[in-house]
Amino acid sequence: MPVARQCDDPSWNYCNLAVSAVQQIGIHEPIHTEGKRSAQSIAYLKSWIGCFVISTELATDYGFPPPMSLVTGRLPIVKSYTQSHFSDEFWARCELQQHSIRVFTTLYDNSSTKQLQMSLVGLLERDLDSLGANMKTRVSQRYHIDFLAAKLRLCSIPSLTLISKEVETSNTQEWAAWYRGFHVAIQLTTIYTSLRSCYPQRPAEELLSHELQVHGAETVHYPKHFFRVLCISGMYLAKFLAVGCDTQPQERTLARNKIKEVYENFLAWSKEELDEPFRTARMIGLLSRHAEDKISSEYFSNDSGDPSATIVDDSLRIARKIRERTAATQADTASSSLTANIDKPEGQPRLPRPDAISSEWSDWLPNTYDDLFAFLASPSNNYFDEPWI
Repeated sequence: MPVARQCDDPSWNYCNLAVSAVQQIGIHEPIHTEGKRSAQSIAYLKSWIGCFVISTELATDYGFPPPMSLVTGRLPIVKSYTQSHFSDEFWARCELQQHSIRVFTTLYDNSSTKQLQMSLVGLLERDLDSLGANMKTRVSQRYHIDFLAAKLRLCSIPSLTLISKEVETSNTQEWAAWYRGFHVAIQLTTIYTSLRSCYPQRPAEELLSHELQVHGAETVHYPKHFFRVLCISGMYLAKFLAVGCDTQPQERTLARNKIKEVYENFLAWSKEELDEPFRTARMIGLLSRHAEDKISSEYFSNDSGDPSATIVDDSLRIARKIRERTAATQADTASSSLTANIDKPEGQPRLPRPDAISSEWSDWLPNTYDDLFAFLASPSNNYFDEPWI
């Protein structure tokens, strides 16, 4: 989730080099000769594998077409020469990346019907479960997070094409997918909360004020990928609150509590006001606050016929609509106040013109990650000045 000044992720340059290097390395064709490869050749293959994992992970997070999808069939050949150089868990992660590519090439097709899409989601989810079952050794927490994240992204795909605010309970497949995603998001949030509880935490008042902080001897940093996965979990739970028409009261309470945990986790990661974790916490809070509002919750459906690429992109679309409505309401209120106070003495403070207020909102963010933090850092975005309630 780069800031506006860093629109291009340099990792993509390495990925493009890796795709081009396939021809040079010689793994674009089946290898008929046997024997060991040179150390230099093994180094090339290991670099290619690294680019494959990174590019697919980035593409999955951003909802982009995986740049190395056309050469994923060469992975078994590379593995045959380099298997001893990596752990079993690393190769299991590569299988997760291959599964992500299959999901993209299979499901991101607007021509497929809803029924066909749900059938494909079920098949791909069974494939994913089989990958997890095949892990014979105890997996690390990193792999467990990646596995759950892959499952949550898969379960969230039906929500991106949601036309009605309320999920049709007659469509048992879709409703079951929503619930599976709900439980996965709960698991992910619980894992992140347990990670945070392993280290001393700052008081909530200090987290919100971002005053001068005295840090302990140990500062914990996590991979950026963890940041994105937790963001997806919080946004999925907010949308679950908005569209779940028949959810039980205890499930709604659980969703609210877990969204609050996501909010607090991001605040705990924040080091200064308006850094990435802090802005994301504000975004999660905005969505959750409007998810159960009768008017704003209508924005959680998408009848445009152009589904978002990811749950984060969809949340940006929702936030844009919420903010547009809020801006229009503020402009109407300001216009009424001007009319009522037009004859007041000059010494009285005057409200700004309605067109000045509305112009503040005229430049609206497109459906991209790059504008997320520009949106949240806007001085007029004061939804989160108060503590969480």
